[in-house]
This record gives sequence, structure tokens and C-alpha cells, in this order.
Amino acid sequence: MANEAFSCASYEPGHNVHYIQVRVKAHLPRFWAKVDLIGPKAVRVVTERQDQVLFHHSAIELYMWTLVAHEGEVKYCPESKLLYVRLDEYRGVKQDVWITAYLSEDELGQCYGIESAPTIDFEEILRSDVKFLPTSQTREGEGKRE
Repeated sequence: MANEAFSCASYEPGHNVHYIQVRVKAHLPRFWAKVDLIGPKAVRVVTERQDQVLFHHSAIELYMWTLVAHEGEVKYCPESKLLYVRLDEYRGVKQDVWITAYLSEDELGQCYGIESAPTIDFEEILRSDVKFLPTSQTREGEGKRE
């Protein structure tokens, strides 16, 4: 969801959706969904394929978005665990936008705050034996990368 990055830096199920994840999973089938709020971090998602309690760290906000969805357009993809909510206004601006939420089948652990998110230790990588190839080189058995 759009403003989650200010409070959570996790991309685990039930937390933030990465834009690459949305693009990679865009071809998967979505089903019309009805969403009910079960608790502060739980929603019930009902489609023609399932009736399931799922978890999200901003379940209340997510539920509120479904209440104002453009023409009730709320869809769920069970394979990717992505819930799509279509809005015709976002942050006071008239526009056609989809809010996407990554749901979890398991109860959630603690969110990572931006300041406490796991980071890459570049010094450790440089000390390691990992070798990086320029993208123009190919690995054995692969064709040339474009």
C-alpha cells in the first residue's frame, strides 16, 4: 500500500508489496473479492475460489480502501496473495489508481522500521570470495545477455 514505507520496511507476506513483484505477478488470474475486517491485522477475503482469513500489518487501512473502491472493484489473486483495490481518487487527486496489498496466510511477526531494516554490509561483501562479472560477460552454458 502506498504509505506503508513510512512505517515498515519489510517485504515479507503481510507487509509491503515491491513494484517488481506486482509486475511479475500481473498475468495471474484475479477474482472479485469481498473483504471483511476481522481484527487490526486480519481480514477475511471471500472469492469464488476461497473464503480465507489473511493477515496484513495495515488491515484496518486496507479494509477502509475496499469500502471506497471504484464501483466496488476489489480483486484477489490467490496464487500471488495480492489484493487489488481500484480507486478513482487518491490523496485528494482525481485519478485512476490501484492500491495493492500483499497478504499473508500466517499471523505476522514484527514489522521492520525503516531505521531497523536489514541492510547490506558492503564491506563484508568486498572481503568475501564472491566474484562479480560485468553484465556483458556470459556464464558457462548461457547465451549472451542483452
